[in-house]
Amino acid sequence: MEVNILALIRTAHLFADVLSELKYRDGWLSFGPEFAKFVIDRKIDWWELYENAAILRLALPAVLLRPEQWKRLADEPNKREAIAREFLALAEDSSELGKSFEAEAEAALGKTPATTEHQKEAMERVELLFAGFVGNLYNYLAVTVFGHSLCQLVALAKEGNDGALITAAQVDRTVLNLPYFQQRVARAQLTGDGDFLDKLSYRLRNPILRTKLRHPDLRLAFAILQDEGLLEPGKRLPYGKLMDQCRDAGVYKGDDVDAFRKTLTEYLRAQRTRKDF
Repeated sequence: MEVNILALIRTAHLFADVLSELKYRDGWLSFGPEFAKFVIDRKIDWWELYENAAILRLALPAVLLRPEQWKRLADEPNKREAIAREFLALAEDSSELGKSFEAEAEAALGKTPATTEHQKEAMERVELLFAGFVGNLYNYLAVTVFGHSLCQLVALAKEGNDGALITAAQVDRTVLNLPYFQQRVARAQLTGDGDFLDKLSYRLRNPILRTKLRHPDLRLAFAILQDEGLLEPGKRLPYGKLMDQCRDAGVYKGDDVDAFRKTLTEYLRAQRTRKDF
């Protein structure tokens, strides 16, 4: 898949407002009461998406798809990539993306004329888009803070790695709804595994961050690129070109290539020194 890196970086803006909450809420995220009520009332189980990275990535482009199309794409990588490219192109113009979502939301809520079938499909798209928004935000935040995506952490946890399980739960407590996570907690309870329960309890009480996240938009953009494998040696753009892309996308304001290189190097060094789970 030929990726439009500028469009990919611009997707960081989809999460920027929520991510900024980390600065003001002592490391905790807040989505607002109305958003939370809708997600809970509609039983939007975004944590299930962490078990399939390909499906998680597809959840945001759901605004472009009919529900049955989305379900089929998990097994159709070529079509999946085409949809992803279309979504990234749409994301380059946030106003167009906003219009697309607004139209679906109004149809879903019955605010515009729509058949029963159209309204049902629109609501499914809105629900999937919300699941994708929440899931991808936490997934990229895990990359930013811990150097592993939530999808990676969940996969490692299911292989029996308790460190990955506990870290995943700190990023997004709802992973405890996943069957394996429930079984592990139940096993710890029944066997008196106090060490595991103490570590889990400690992480659940603590926010994702203890200090303010420097350059949050830029670091989130780095996390998105990293998750796509575009910060790997041989795949990464030269520092100057990548800085220009970040400037054009509005996630970086400087014009000093050395300063940009230092920021990226610090980010990558932090990823390499994260705990291996």
